[in-house]
Formats: sequence, C-alpha cells, structure tokens
Amino acid sequence: MESKITIVEFNSHGQAFSLDTKSIYNIGNSFEIIFQQDCKLYIVPQIEQYTKPAFDVNGKIIDVKIVKIDTSYMVFATKDNNNIGLQYTLNKFRTEKGISFPVDSLLNDLLIGPNNLKYFDYELGRPATVVRKNKIRIEKYPITKISPADSDTICRYYDKSLMEIDFSFSKKLDAKTNSKLYKKSFICNAIPKGVLYPDIEVPRRELYNEIIRVKEKNLDVYKEIFLKFKKDATALKIYNFTQFF
Repeated sequence: MESKITIVEFNSHGQAFSLDTKSIYNIGNSFEIIFQQDCKLYIVPQIEQYTKPAFDVNGKIIDVKIVKIDTSYMVFATKDNNNIGLQYTLNKFRTEKGISFPVDSLLNDLLIGPNNLKYFDYELGRPATVVRKNKIRIEKYPITKISPADSDTICRYYDKSLMEIDFSFSKKLDAKTNSKLYKKSFICNAIPKGVLYPDIEVPRRELYNEIIRVKEKNLDVYKEIFLKFKKDATALKIYNFTQFF
C-alpha cells in the first residue's frame, strides 16, 4: 500500500511600522512542507536579484536598478528525530547526491524552531470572544498595551480537521483544545495623528502566521524525491532506511 502524501503551506505575512523610517513595510515568508511517513520535504523559494548600476558623467554610481529577478526552489529532506538532512535543488535533484545540513539550523532559518514557536504557548487568559463554525474555532484576546505601537488584539484559529498534520505551532494548545492551532494573528488598530507623531497617522496593521492544507500536486515528483533521499541517506550512511516506498 502506497504511503499517503500530505502538503501544507506555511505563511508568515503582514505589515509592520518602522519607528526609524516612520513608514509601513511588508513582511512575507512562505514555503511548503510535504509529509510522508516519518519524512518531510521543505520546499523553500530562493530569490536572486540581478542589478545594473547607473553612472554619472564622472563614472560615479548614482543608482542601482534591478533588471531581473529569478526564483528557484531548494528541497530540504529530513527524517523525524534526526538532526541531519539532505539538501537538493528542485529542478536538479535527479543528478544531485544531496548536501547534508543540520535540521535545527534549517528550522531556525525558517522561523519554526523551538525558540520561535515557544511564543505561541504564551498564556493569554480567557478569550473575550469565541466564534465557532463547523470544525473551526476562533478565539479573540484583547491585549493590554504598553506602548501605542503594540498589538490591540491577538486571534487564535483552530481546526479539528488538521489534527493529522505532523506540524504544530503549539503542542500544548493543540492538546488543550483537542484541535490544531493553524493560525495566530496580531492586529494593531490605526493610530491617529498626535499619538505617536504629530503629523503621522499609522494605519491598521495585521501580522499573522498560518498553515493551510494544499491540494495535492506534483505528487510523482515528491515521491521521487522521497525515494532518492532515502537511497542517498543510506548510501552516505547518514541513517539507514530498510525499506523504500
């Protein structure tokens, strides 16, 4: 019987306000996690910018323009309870043998390491509002602000249908609610002129982290990568897989 493949997308997006530049800037980070048995693939985009300098009549650089942006994808293959994985380039994995990497460093780089996720466990008290719809539960917590720029509300989103997913923002909250914490958002209400700055109004902002189930796609490619990872890891004596799928 063929092992099931499950895919989720991790998103961390939103807007933040810079006290230094007094402006709003966007934050964005996305990647996919592919699950099969006790192995995972992290599909991570790598963005490369190509620039071209502009010179004045004296040969001094006065500007740098982006002339091209390329996106490639790296695959980080891991096995549960092991800290060594193998890295591949998605469009070249068939001809690569894989480069070893420390899994804990990868998780920290992706901002899903233990030190990143511990903040999801923070005790917020009783929610002011709870909304239920089918298997979804949304909890809203008003926050006592220390400064005007702090969040006004934190929302936690739970979904019982995601309990099978082998990823957790908070195992503590998942167990407590018998559901999967799949999203947490920080909402900052608009700040009128004169509160932070005399002439600047700061608009409403939201920053969130979430996982969403992705419709299964590229399954044949992912199966091939899982199989190659198992063979390569065994050949390199990183660990031994006794059975290939």
